[in-house]
Amino acid sequence: MESDSEKEERLNREFWESLTPEYLDQLLEELSRKSKAFLSFGEPSMPRKTRRKKP
Repeated sequence: MESDSEKEERLNREFWESLTPEYLDQLLEELSRKSKAFLSFGEPSMPRKTRRKKP
């Protein structure tokens, strides 16, 4: 019988072996498409005005 750590190691190995370049390209494409909705920052704010030291 397989221990929990052996099972986890096997599942991790199977997962990493299943990642083909085509699958990774599709995954990255989907992530970049969906992340654009979360990255709407709007107008950039103006920097703070600071006082200059008098000489």
